[in-house]
Amino acid sequence: NGQAIRFVITHLEQALFEPVQVGQGAELLQILASETLPVVLAGDFNSAARGALVNSTPTYGNLITGGLVDVWEQAHPN
Repeated sequence: NGQAIRFVITHLEQALFEPVQVGQGAELLQILASETLPVVLAGDFNSAARGALVNSTPTYGNLITGGLVDVWEQAHPN
């Protein structure tokens, strides 16, 4: 509809390299913090949304705490 957005796609490290992945997520949040356009972030974050997976990492929660919104969760609340 003619509105500009910032579309970002990424692939973070696997859970096996958790410190690297968490750092990548933090760096991404830092980069996006000064963005003035609405942001659409897509990618393979290798971090479970609900922490249910064995190799889950805190990255998903960090991204949400950092101000991002999971639209899947909004569209599928149950």
